[in-house]
Amino acid sequence: MGIDSSTASNLLLVFNGCVAVGRIAAGLMSDKIGPVLTYLVGNTVSFVAIFAHWYPAKSFGVFAGFATLYGLFCSTFVSVNPTIVASLFGVNSLGSSLGLLCLFTSCGILIGIPLQGKIYDDIDHRRRFRSMVLFSGFLYLAASASYLALWALLTVRVARRDGKSMPKV
Repeated sequence: MGIDSSTASNLLLVFNGCVAVGRIAAGLMSDKIGPVLTYLVGNTVSFVAIFAHWYPAKSFGVFAGFATLYGLFCSTFVSVNPTIVASLFGVNSLGSSLGLLCLFTSCGILIGIPLQGKIYDDIDHRRRFRSMVLFSGFLYLAASASYLALWALLTVRVARRDGKSMPKV
């Protein structure tokens, strides 16, 4: 996009500030609508931001909008996952359950980041990020579909158990 390093640093500062606000907002949102639905909303807005803002971005303004929106909603992973794990597996097994979650997350990171670099090198020929952006977006879409299925299953289970039409899960 042809921006200087100072502008890029400022954009990174804005992104990180939005992540901090998003973490707090995700916790508050989780109290209102439930942790799984909060995570689903965060993931869905993240993949929409990737496809609607990052993929077609040709100007700095559009990319700055993406960094702001993505920063606000991508942080649900960090702030809401412990609550989801505790509600699914209980507080007594929280340490081992979160340990397993971190193990599997690290496997995805260990494979995903070098794979994105390979995509950037071989498909985009180090000129554009389009294929890498699509790869990221489709992974967010798959994660959102998985969490939609989890939310539906938990909603049905809790509704049957408690007799509520729309429980907070």
